[in-house]
Amino acid sequence: MDGVASEKVAGGKLVRVKVNYDNVINSINIYGDFFLHPEDAIEDIERSLIGLKTDVDESLIAGIISEVVEVKGIQLIGITPEAISKAVKKAMVKWRVIPLHVADAFMSMAIDEAVSEAVANGMQPTIRFWRWQPSAVSIGYFQSTNDEVNLDVCRELGVDVVRRRTGGGAVYHDYQGEITYSVIAPEWMFPKGIHESYNLICGWIIAGLKQLGIEAQFVPINDIVVNGKKISGNAQTRRNGVLLQHGTILYDLDVRKMFSLLKVSQEKISDKMIKAVEDRVTRLLNFGNFSLDECYQALLKGFTDGKAWELGKLTDAETKNAEELARNRYRTQEWNFKR
Repeated sequence: MDGVASEKVAGGKLVRVKVNYDNVINSINIYGDFFLHPEDAIEDIERSLIGLKTDVDESLIAGIISEVVEVKGIQLIGITPEAISKAVKKAMVKWRVIPLHVADAFMSMAIDEAVSEAVANGMQPTIRFWRWQPSAVSIGYFQSTNDEVNLDVCRELGVDVVRRRTGGGAVYHDYQGEITYSVIAPEWMFPKGIHESYNLICGWIIAGLKQLGIEAQFVPINDIVVNGKKISGNAQTRRNGVLLQHGTILYDLDVRKMFSLLKVSQEKISDKMIKAVEDRVTRLLNFGNFSLDECYQALLKGFTDGKAWELGKLTDAETKNAEELARNRYRTQEWNFKR
């Protein structure tokens, strides 16, 4: 099995590793934009790691590298033994990918929390893709539902309303109009900096869009743009040692419907205002006659490239926990109208 991972040293360089492994490390290639003297001593470090068991502790890997560095008199410039060891451990993680599915707003938020709890207790890191059915408005954790959402119109159109665990603004999620993802994994697998971790995960979306011939860029804090127009928004939270990032990739867009569901004054819902939004936001269908499945397959490739992964599903325990969370939290007035 092959795995690839990278680690950015704070104030230093980027180190990448490619590992072939089964129960032990069979071969390893360490590379990046760092400096090391003498240059061929990188092979001494690589040889020292061959044969290690894949469940070896990260600190032990760093200790082995440090010993080789000391014995061989190697100078590491821009990288550290700890950075190399972290990259090695990340490269040997096998991800669970839950393929594109549908869920209502309340179960969607509950699944994210249930999986986060499972990962905190040792479940493998998870990527999942889904669509909101029925369509929904999600509001940021700190927002007021009454201030942000036109509840009468939502009820009339059968659109659900739910509060997220993540911050940010109100978002309309159209069943036909987007693909949503969640990344749920131990914090140690990501940079400590919020901007850096957004950049890393959003890079997987950018790689997916490139599969469709779309050149996108990450714009801090948490947006992805194409030709200066937003195509993806993302939000992140970290709790109990687990990082959760979820976000949307716009496939289609109905600005007038979005405005009717959110509390935007009637005078602002004008052709001029709608045109202004369309000048700032874009969608996948603007770049080709892609099917939704083609877009999903491209994103799947972008998210999993270089990772060891397998298709999976929720465990029975996760499903039960999600159902309880949906019933006792995400469907309740207390949660959705807490602010």
